[in-house]
Amino acid sequence: MYVTEEDDSLKIMSLEQLEEYFKECFTKVMGKPLNIRQKERYREVVDIRSLFAYFARSMKYKVVTIGQFLGNKDHTTILHYITLFNNQMETNPAYREQYRRIFNHIKEQTNKNESSTLDHLDQAWIKS
Repeated sequence: MYVTEEDDSLKIMSLEQLEEYFKECFTKVMGKPLNIRQKERYREVVDIRSLFAYFARSMKYKVVTIGQFLGNKDHTTILHYITLFNNQMETNPAYREQYRRIFNHIKEQTNKNESSTLDHLDQAWIKS
């Protein structure tokens, strides 16, 4: 699944746009605005970062690019977030619900063309 070059074909939005969708979900999910770029290690923030890293990686952003965006995190940290995402999706129903809420929110806010790409990203997790 790891690519060496960024592929623009699945980049339906910039990382800044993706972050804005997550900010909207923070308020709905946690009742207060949180910043995924801060160095906080609260479980909720780490979970959101892992979701963000999964979405960004699924859109073919490089792990280095995602790490720089998330506050100059090392690429291995991003790989850890993606592993955390996979583990949590397999074992934690609350995490899966959070993923579903964010995914549906992003899908509702995007146009139909982008929506079909998002469905592709969602199906990619199901197949893995």
